[in-house]
Amino acid sequence: FNFDDTESDFEHHLNLYQSGGTVSFSCMDQTEGLMGSDNIAEDPLFIDRFANDFRLGPGSPARDSGTDLITLGVVDDIIGVARPQGNGYDMGAFEMTEGGSGPLIGAFTVSQEELDGGGEVTFEAFAAGSNTEGVTYEWYFDYDPEAPGTPDVSGSDRQTVTRLYTVPGNYNVRLTIKNSVDESHTSIRISVVRVLPLELFVAKTGKHITPFYTLENAATNIQEAIDTAPIGRTVWVAPGTYQVTTPLLLVRGVTIASIEGPEKSVIERDISGGNTRLITITDGAAEVIGFTLRHGYHINEGGAIWMSGGLVSRSIITNNTASGTGNGAGYGGGVWMSGGRVENSLIAWNTATRSSANSGNGSRGGGIYMTGGMVENCTVVTNRSLRPGTSATVSYGGGIFMDSSKSVVRNNIAAYNWARNSTPEESDIHLSTGSATYNHTYPGPAPVGDANLCEDPLFIDPDGGNFRLQPESPAVDSGLNVTWLADSTDLDGNLRLQRSKPGVSGKVLDRGAYELQPARGTILLLR
Repeated sequence: FNFDDTESDFEHHLNLYQSGGTVSFSCMDQTEGLMGSDNIAEDPLFIDRFANDFRLGPGSPARDSGTDLITLGVVDDIIGVARPQGNGYDMGAFEMTEGGSGPLIGAFTVSQEELDGGGEVTFEAFAAGSNTEGVTYEWYFDYDPEAPGTPDVSGSDRQTVTRLYTVPGNYNVRLTIKNSVDESHTSIRISVVRVLPLELFVAKTGKHITPFYTLENAATNIQEAIDTAPIGRTVWVAPGTYQVTTPLLLVRGVTIASIEGPEKSVIERDISGGNTRLITITDGAAEVIGFTLRHGYHINEGGAIWMSGGLVSRSIITNNTASGTGNGAGYGGGVWMSGGRVENSLIAWNTATRSSANSGNGSRGGGIYMTGGMVENCTVVTNRSLRPGTSATVSYGGGIFMDSSKSVVRNNIAAYNWARNSTPEESDIHLSTGSATYNHTYPGPAPVGDANLCEDPLFIDPDGGNFRLQPESPAVDSGLNVTWLADSTDLDGNLRLQRSKPGVSGKVLDRGAYELQPARGTILLLR
C-alpha cells in the first residue's frame, strides 16, 4: 500500500524496487526486480490499515509464514509478544496470538482483484476472538462510505459468497461480522476489485467519469485517459481538436486511436500555453493511430513527436517546428526518433531551424531526424531545414536526416523538401548512415540504396495539398512488399496491394502514404 507520487497508474506504484541484495520470507506485491525465496505476493489482510492497525487479521497469508530470527536476537514482536505464537513465525512487525482470545476480529480474502471487462469474484470471511459462536456475515460489494446503505447479502451461511461484476470501475468491499454476544467487527478494503475496461474513450462532450469506458462517460482530455488505461488497451478519441500545453506521454503500452481518422481528430499546441511538442513516446508497445498533429514547437528536438520506440501510423504531421537555441540547431521539425516506426503517414510543412544567425551547427531533418527506427510508406513533402541570416553554416536533410546505422527508410516518397545547402542531395533524404531502399525522391537525387528513384511522383495536386498518386505515377506498383502488408491500410484507410504490376505475379505495393485505388467502372442497365 505504498505510493510513488511520480507514477500516475496503479501498476507502477511499487512497494519494493530492488536492484541488489536479497529479500526472503516477506509479504509484498507491486515489486520490481524482486530476488529471493519464500516471498508472498498477496494482501497481508491487516485488521484495519485505515485506522493504523497493522496487525495481521484472521486468514492472513503472512501468518505462520515467516522464518526463525532468534539467531539474530529477534524473540519478541514490536509490542513485546513472544515469537512464535502459532505453527510458525509471522511476517511483519506483529506476532498474532491464536484465535481463542481477545475481541472479535474479522477479515476476508478475494479470489481475483483485477477483471478484464468483468467476471465473478469469490469472497471468503475469517473470524477470530474469544467468542466466534453464531457469527453472521454482512457483505457490501460496492461500498460507499458516504452512503453505506444496507448489506447486499447477509446471514450466518454467508462466510463464502460470490459476486458478478460487469461494469468497469474500482469497487470497495465491506464485511461486518457479529457474534452471539453482539460483538462486531468491520473490515473495509478500498478498490479491492478492479474491473478493467476493455477500451476507453475521449470526447469533447464526455462527462469525464472514470474509467471512461463509454462515449457518454468519456474523458475530456487525452492524457487522463492514457493514464487510466491498463497496459494493452486502446483509447478511442472522438472527432474534435484537442489542445495541449505539455506533451502527451506514452510511457506504457497503450494505444491512442482516432475514431474517424486524422481529418477529424486533431492534436495541436495551445499557443497561449507556450512552446511544447505534442507527443513523447518511450514504450515500444505504445501506438498513435489516425491523428492530425500540428503546430507543435520544441526547443531542439522533435516539434511534434519525440519517440524512442512505439508506432505512429496513419497520421498527418504538419506545420511543426524544432528550433535550436543560441548557436544550437533544431533536429526533426516533425519527428525526432531513435527507435520505433512511423508508417502510412503524411509529414508535410514542418521546419527545423535555429534561433540564431551566428555560426554553429546547421539544423537537420525538417520532416524527420533519425538516430534509429524505421520510416516506411510515408509521404514526406514540403518540409524545410533552415538557418537564419547569412552565416556560412548550412543545414541538412530537408525531408529526412538519417544519422545512424540503426535507421531504416523504405517505400517512402520524399519530394519538394528544401535545405539551405548547395548540395542537392540535402533536399529530400540525407543519408549519413543507415539503410534507404525503395524510396522515391524529387527533384533532388535519390540516396544510395536498392531501387531508389528520382522522378516526378505525379501527385494529383501538390499545390493544393493533395499528395495522392495519379495512375501514371512511377511510384505506383514499384514498392517492396513486406509481411505486414497483408491487412494493412493506407493513410485514407484503404487496403494496400490493390494492383498487379505488368510482368510481375501478384499485387505490388505503391510507395508513399497513399495506395492508388482501382478505377470504378460504369454499369449500364438495359431494359
